[in-house]
Order: sequence, then C-alpha cells, then structure tokens
Amino acid sequence: LGQAYPAAADRSADPEWRLYIFERDGFSYFQINDLNGHVEAIIGKAGDTYWVLPAGESAVHVSAQASALPDHVVRVQIYRGSGFSLVRYGRGEGASWAVEVDS
Repeated sequence: LGQAYPAAADRSADPEWRLYIFERDGFSYFQINDLNGHVEAIIGKAGDTYWVLPAGESAVHVSAQASALPDHVVRVQIYRGSGFSLVRYGRGEGASWAVEVDS
C-alpha cells in the first residue's frame, strides 16, 4: 500500500489509471496511481463507510458522492465494485474523484 508499483494486480477499468486493491482485517483499500506510478489517492472501505487516507503527492479532492458538476465534465468510471463505483470527474489538476454508492 502506497508504493508506486505494488505487488498487486491492476484492477482499473480505465487504461489511463492503475487501481490496486488491498484487504486486511476486514478493511479494503483502493489505491489509485497514475501511469508513472504516482499515488493519486487511497480510499479505505469498511462496510458502507468510506474514507480517504492521507497519501499521494497532490491535493486530490475525493468525495463520498459527486457534487453538482457542469454538464460538460467528463465522468470516467475507474472501478465498479459490489454496491459502489470509483469515478473521476474532469481532467488535469482540477479533476476530482468520487465514491458513488448504489442507491
């Protein structure tokens, strides 16, 4: 967890990102890296609770639900899990990540 190229399978649905999943003691951790191995974000999950770990080189915005965004913002699903998705809205430094929980 937190490494540029961890010994785990890439589970990303988007070829522009790498997603590594780790599990320990009933907790799941989702590490998102860019193609250069830089950690973008690490999201923890226990049951229906999600949180962001203080990791990565940039100040990334991650929310539990995407806030109102302009129509032109591109939504990219990085991962689809049981009951939730990890998505990215926008591109570049102004982009944000969201955990979207199925309703």
